[in-house]
Amino acid sequence: MISYLQVISVIKSFADQHLQVNNFGYEFREQMPNLASLNEAYALLYVVPIGATTLQNVNEFDVDIYCVDRLQKDRSNVNSVVSDCNGILNDLILWLEEGQNLIEITSTGTQTPINNDLLDYVGGWVLRLRLQVEKIGLCEIPLLNGAPVPQGYVQIVNSNATFTQNIPNSTNYTLPNTAFTAVDENDNSLGSFNVPSVVGGQIVINVPSSIFDLTINVDGVFQQTLQLDAGANNIINVNS
Repeated sequence: MISYLQVISVIKSFADQHLQVNNFGYEFREQMPNLASLNEAYALLYVVPIGATTLQNVNEFDVDIYCVDRLQKDRSNVNSVVSDCNGILNDLILWLEEGQNLIEITSTGTQTPINNDLLDYVGGWVLRLRLQVEKIGLCEIPLLNGAPVPQGYVQIVNSNATFTQNIPNSTNYTLPNTAFTAVDENDNSLGSFNVPSVVGGQIVINVPSSIFDLTINVDGVFQQTLQLDAGANNIINVNS
């Protein structure tokens, strides 16, 4: 659940436990009146997605967090509502900083007071936060044929999928002593091959599309440089 939903889940856990928050919602801004009218309990904490940034190893989400409460018809409780909602948002910031470790605040914007904003007879504040969550790993991407191979690389994967290596074009590479399959950057299978550990043999790779120059070493011993030609069975002679 490393996503925007994790941000929602963490803030919801705060709202569920805070004694002054009686309603929680998360949607786009214009939907706040509709969701608030389903349960007119206040104070309301409401999360709105604003933007997202992808960085190395992390994702950052910008959100507006509204905290509003009901105003009396004569507005006699305006200052109390403004004070209480400001305090709730301050509690949220402190709790995100010190009360949990699933997401991280990277930027805190100014709290802006609101009056009858989208909802009649309510007042409170809106807070802009930038929250950071970890990215998922490459192996967790739901791709049909596994992770894509970078342009200009051959990818080799052993038969039990415990080892993966992207081999750049025209690069020296030592093949471990195990069974492999290979694909190119267009996700075309390059067939299966096996590197014997003791005695000599052959590695046969069928390349359906691209051409690659590969220098083959087995156990650190040079075998040969092979140009993998498209549409041909490319034989690597392995010597003991």
